[in-house]
Amino acid sequence: MAYRIHTPDFPEDFALYIIWAERPGRRQTTVAAGCLAAMDAAWSAIQDRYPDEELRLQQGALVMQRRAPIR
Repeated sequence: MAYRIHTPDFPEDFALYIIWAERPGRRQTTVAAGCLAAMDAAWSAIQDRYPDEELRLQQGALVMQRRAPIR
């Protein structure tokens, strides 16, 4: 079965927000969006999905929110 990899195209002058879900010894998971409203909704939605991971919401190098593992 062939898999197609999607490479999103974000214009250079466009704000890019990323959520990192990070747990030692595991691969990082990321969620990206082009607007803060979409990222704010994603931040709320993934809280229960990643209880063992540290979550960071970033815009570029700026960490806007951080949540420690809850378990």
